Amino acid sequence: MNGISRWLGGVTIGALALTACGSEGDESSGPASGIGGGTGVGGSSTGGQDGGVVGTGGGSTTDGPPPECYAPCLWALVSDCRPAGACTSDERGDLRILCDSASSWRYEYDTFVSETTVLGQDGSLCYVVENTNSTPTYLDADGNVVVTLGLGTRVDGRYLATCADGTQYYSDHNAPECLTWAMPACTEGVCP
Repeated sequence: MNGISRWLGGVTIGALALTACGSEGDESSGPASGIGGGTGVGGSSTGGQDGGVVGTGGGSTTDGPPPECYAPCLWALVSDCRPAGACTSDERGDLRILCDSASSWRYEYDTFVSETTVLGQDGSLCYVVENTNSTPTYLDADGNVVVTLGLGTRVDGRYLATCADGTQYYSDHNAPECLTWAMPACTEGVCP
């Protein structure tokens, strides 16, 4: 699987429950239930709010991966923006394109400007990733920051993901235990 395909492990990355991380809830119990708490996207985790970093413990629920694989705000953004069928990888100089012949899904990465654009299965904009100094920032279709990944800030191999509401997670969607949620590898070919 090439680097782009694995990165899409997120990108598998998706369209949109266009929400930032966090929601109303009991602040003493860590992230609100439904985002990182016991009943929602991230499964249970340890850690607190108010500037603390959410721990990497906790299991997954049927709604998505555990936060040690994907910060819940990142998964909410990328989970619905996956190809409908087999993925094709097409490199054109500085432009790398992944596409899906079964839908209008498209992932375009320009290595010259370090920006990624992802279109959903219906062809509409899902999200954009701006990569400045190896710090990817994910923006929703409206241009709102959803999450920033501190790839240089690692603990036990996991990067620091900071959601728009300030909640932080140490995650690594390329970790072997997280590949269940990864997009299948793309085959070389030509995208329209």
